[in-house]
Amino acid sequence: MNPEQTHGYIASIRGPNSTGKSELARAISAGIQEQNPKAIPRVVHVGDMFRFFADHGIHEIPPDDITALRDSAHQALAKVHVRVDEATGEIRLTYNGDSGADVVQTANNGFNAAVLGTHGDLNAIVHWYIRDQILSQGKSESIFIFDGRERFDPDGLVIHTHAILPTRLGFFQLERPEASTMSDGEILEKIQKRDEQEEKVLMGSVHDTRHVIDVIRTDPKLETTEKLGKVISGIILQCVDGKPPANFGSVPLTIRDKDI
Repeated sequence: MNPEQTHGYIASIRGPNSTGKSELARAISAGIQEQNPKAIPRVVHVGDMFRFFADHGIHEIPPDDITALRDSAHQALAKVHVRVDEATGEIRLTYNGDSGADVVQTANNGFNAAVLGTHGDLNAIVHWYIRDQILSQGKSESIFIFDGRERFDPDGLVIHTHAILPTRLGFFQLERPEASTMSDGEILEKIQKRDEQEEKVLMGSVHDTRHVIDVIRTDPKLETTEKLGKVISGIILQCVDGKPPANFGSVPLTIRDKDI
């Protein structure tokens, strides 16, 4: 992603599945709105792009059939509509235009989306779409919060979410409707299968040190996430104003939710 082709500030949330990224992104957006009413926070759930592809059956195309993958991805994107949820600042993808339903994560499309997210050509198409259809609409007051697996601006802040398996189990149970019909063992197996698919994508985050916040999650409750969102949104606004925390340019900042 070339930040010179966009407007506004870009922050990214990176981390494994079921570590509270989506809820944290919403909480950060709310914190920004509360602390700076002139700012325009926008939450981009990058996984929705790949869930959209999965719902169009693109995961069934052989991964080495590059032409078919590209053509199918572009055909699918021609049917998607982008809207803004003004209440949360979230960018929503809608099937078949305004009258369709929003793209949401389900038991079926989550794993398939994780598989598609490891494909370089599809990632390139998603980056192109985000740049041309979402970031291009930004203003100088815009603050984009990317919930995904990558750092979308090398100069922007990046938040790495971390949690051990029992905590991740709690996130899954809170965030996923299908969890009510699954045993703890089934949920943990699903989490670990997603980890295997996304391992290569997330490996690069180990080397991130510039403008990095490591967030250690031990409590998946929403009220804890909201408190985290207020703290992190304050740091983002400091960065937007050109006044980041001391040494933040080279030394990661660690925040533990139990300490807030």
